[in-house]
Amino acid sequence: MQDSKAERIKGDTKFIDSLLPKLFRSAILRALLDSYNAAVGDPSNELVHLYEIREALARHFGGDTEARRRLRIEEDWKRLGYLANQAPLKEGRHRGRHSNLRHATTAERDEARKIARHLIEVFANQL
Repeated sequence: MQDSKAERIKGDTKFIDSLLPKLFRSAILRALLDSYNAAVGDPSNELVHLYEIREALARHFGGDTEARRRLRIEEDWKRLGYLANQAPLKEGRHRGRHSNLRHATTAERDEARKIARHLIEVFANQL
């Protein structure tokens, strides 16, 4: 069995290292990575922090529709919104809307992180 935590850390480090040259030129990219790092460091609010990435991109591009168009991303955008806002998850943004909350599965957490990383990468590639 492989150590998925070690692999995730290695992948995160490689991901961040690839963005380092662009960090100095882009305050928004730094903010996106701050939210990603906050998600990793605060698992009980992980989806809240990952959703901050989507919100920051929407603000940057002047709204959700324009962000999705400019980033050429639709399904992942919607899926992150579902996981963070609608799914009855203890790590989500709207915990008070659901009477029966459950913890996000490892697969859901991994998926949300993957989507957030993809959003950051797509944005960074436009810089």
